[in-house]
Amino acid sequence: MKYIHLLFALLLTAFVPHTDVATAQDIPPQAVPITQSIRGTVVDLDTQAPLIGVNVIVLNTNPLKGTSSDVNGRFAITDVPVGRATLQVTYIGYEPLVLSDMLITAGKELVLALELQESVIETEGVVVVADEFEGVAVNEMATVSARSFSVEQTQRYAASISDPARMAQTFAGVTGGGDDLLNDIVVRGNAPKGLLWRLEGIEVPNPNHFGGEGASGGGVSMLSSSTLSRSDFFTGAFPAEYGNAASGVFDLFLRNGNAVKREYAFQIGVLGIDAAIEGPFSADYNGSFLINYRYSTLGVLNNFGVLPDESIQYQDLSFKFNFPTQKGNSFTLFGLGGDAQDIYGSAVADSTQWVDPIDDAINGKYAPRVGILGASYLHLLGPNTYLKAIGMISGERRTDDELLLIPSEDYRGRILEQQDTRNAAYRASLQLNHKFNARQTLQVGIVGSQLSYNLVDRIRDSINGPLINFLDQKGSTNMLNSHVQLKLRPSARLTLTPGVHYTYFAFNKNHSLEPRIGAAWRLSETQTLSFGVGLHTRTESTALYLAERTNAAG
Repeated sequence: MKYIHLLFALLLTAFVPHTDVATAQDIPPQAVPITQSIRGTVVDLDTQAPLIGVNVIVLNTNPLKGTSSDVNGRFAITDVPVGRATLQVTYIGYEPLVLSDMLITAGKELVLALELQESVIETEGVVVVADEFEGVAVNEMATVSARSFSVEQTQRYAASISDPARMAQTFAGVTGGGDDLLNDIVVRGNAPKGLLWRLEGIEVPNPNHFGGEGASGGGVSMLSSSTLSRSDFFTGAFPAEYGNAASGVFDLFLRNGNAVKREYAFQIGVLGIDAAIEGPFSADYNGSFLINYRYSTLGVLNNFGVLPDESIQYQDLSFKFNFPTQKGNSFTLFGLGGDAQDIYGSAVADSTQWVDPIDDAINGKYAPRVGILGASYLHLLGPNTYLKAIGMISGERRTDDELLLIPSEDYRGRILEQQDTRNAAYRASLQLNHKFNARQTLQVGIVGSQLSYNLVDRIRDSINGPLINFLDQKGSTNMLNSHVQLKLRPSARLTLTPGVHYTYFAFNKNHSLEPRIGAAWRLSETQTLSFGVGLHTRTESTALYLAERTNAAG
């Protein structure tokens, strides 16, 4: 009864009006508005040279908040109210840029890397068109079947759960692989293995946990949404820069860390528990670092006994270190690593519960791992030319062991079948961009790759018999890709991107010359008619060309 009286007293306190006269001390102070800072850099889209004096304004603020970029193209706007904001970026001789619905949060500064397109001057005057930030491809050569996306979009699309691959499945002409548990990407009916993954401008292995050989996806992306910058997704007719792709391209970029303020982030979601740190190396240097670690939520619940039967666990680490120089050049070190395991089967370490002494005693363990380490260097050769070099080493390993629990051996698993697949790649690329003028830009690039594999497949023909090698081989080969691409702008509304891609595969000494062309005609500020055509090829996994099955008795 005392709890009922207490509840009744609380209700009286809440709903019966007070007759006391309020004093000055009783009146709460006026709430202080919550604000945050917006900072970033502005460069020329074609030359990557920093732009000085660019006006950046936050619309619908009173008083109007804005600033101009400095000699290094950097800008900072402080005391911006949290919530949704629209930025307008303008510069004489360049097309205005509008960034709509940018999310300003209290816990983290918004850091942007902006690129402006030089305007085309026609005889009757200057024609400028404001581009919307959303949907415009990062790659300046893209004209058709290209869609850019931001980190925020991966959080807003239905069922994307902050995974860029799942978000891409919502685009026109794109579906999943038929399994809702996987984020495989099927572009216009093509096989998933026809998709090319790139990170920081160079080809990388499938960056998804639990991805199989030849798959475009897996269970979940290894890249946390908090580390991604604006990225591109192509569904066909992609520019000549992209080789070794048949159906589509996922071109991912990591953002730079905050170069002014050290920040920490911690978030819990469906995909995992993230912990991130970013900030400057020192107060008097504009370099920055970004490190993110994630562990699967299901794995944490399993470790605490909440889901004792959960067998799927994964973890990943990604980072980017940016080292700019005073002359506008920059050196970047980036990396990504993921480790996962899936223990399948229902065997328990108690033979009294087994109905079948073989089938009920079998468990399996699938453990895929991927590691990527790369470095890039951007060197400005002049006001209209830059050279970008990238080097990368990557490796992926997948082990799949089928185990038989033996009661006489304290239920330790004896391997019945063992598969071990390893792939490694060493890649180096060099790309030159030169802008002749606002109407003509030339891009030339070359990529060299060394590809190697190591395959092992063993099976035991009887419980007590030896493991027999059905496959135990390794090998390597080389591949060379190069391209030449032009961007032509006869008018402010028309863009043409003719080019050609060349591939040489050393294994069979096969050459492939792939002409391509794209065109985009801007009908209005909201409508564009685009066209693209070209030849595209993609090699299979190296092991499919070189591996030979060994004698089963050997």
